[in-house]
Amino acid sequence: MRYEGQIYRPPSEAGSYILQATIGCSWNHCTYCDMYRAKRFRVRALDETLADIRTAGLTYGGEVDKVFVADGDALVMELEWWQAILAACREAFPRLRRVSAYATAMNPVVKPVEELGRRRGPAPRVGARPLSRRSAQPAAGDCPAKAARRRLS
Repeated sequence: MRYEGQIYRPPSEAGSYILQATIGCSWNHCTYCDMYRAKRFRVRALDETLADIRTAGLTYGGEVDKVFVADGDALVMELEWWQAILAACREAFPRLRRVSAYATAMNPVVKPVEELGRRRGPAPRVGARPLSRRSAQPAAGDCPAKAARRRLS
């Protein structure tokens, strides 16, 4: 399992396996947050991410019941990547009950989970349930949701 830079997770994800599928934050302009300033945003190669899941499954598979997909704004990944990641997690972690990720305030405006199913097939799922939890960050100062609304209007 490979990690780049400092890793952050919400308190509710204590005890979760942290999967770093993105590096940094796609927005990275919020005035209240400097967690990802030292990182240039990118989505990790899918084969690297899936290899990390397989390694974690071999090492901790029977113990993992929660996965937190890091870094900031992991919801920005394409649906096909989410489907592959969730399927690999389901296979690697038999006790899996929840997958969570950070999302910027822009994600629900630009790409709401409800629309993913209508546009490109079923919403990301863990077992019979969709992506369990997304932690949308409240905006202050430079707000990505405001920027998205300006672009959409």
